Amino acid sequence: MNSKLSKWLILSALLVFLVAIFMAAGGHAAAAACTVTLSPGDDIQTAIDAAAPGDVICLDPGTYSPPAKIDIHQSVTLQGPQAGVDPRPGAGSGRLVGDTATEAIISGLANNLSGIIVITADNVVLDGLEITGSSGDMIDSEDFLATAGTAIRYNIIHVSGDEGIQL
Repeated sequence: MNSKLSKWLILSALLVFLVAIFMAAGGHAAAAACTVTLSPGDDIQTAIDAAAPGDVICLDPGTYSPPAKIDIHQSVTLQGPQAGVDPRPGAGSGRLVGDTATEAIISGLANNLSGIIVITADNVVLDGLEITGSSGDMIDSEDFLATAGTAIRYNIIHVSGDEGIQL
């Protein structure tokens, strides 16, 4: 069998498998109940610092401009208003990139950040956010620190200067 056909068959099988898993889950994940809700202008880092393990920090629609890279050092969920909503146009999504009326946008542009979020805890969930405006990795983890249980789903992640996600 030629290698092009083999690659096509493998990719097709993988796609069918992923679609089956997605459909078995009901097509989307349900949003978790909020422990605390933030509005644009609120400090995300302060909410994470005050959170207890398992808390769900919800972000209302609008733009959030953190003064420094956000360190998620607790087992928390950071959830936008589009949690559980697939952002892919091919999946029939009605999400509009950059729409501050419907998206929680975490942007590093105002403060010239070289990264937006660093994950340093186990069991962190990022769901339904738009992340943009960094000259480095949008989401990363510390090289020396192994973490487990990270879930990054239903986000719009812009790549500007480096990788979008590096865990």
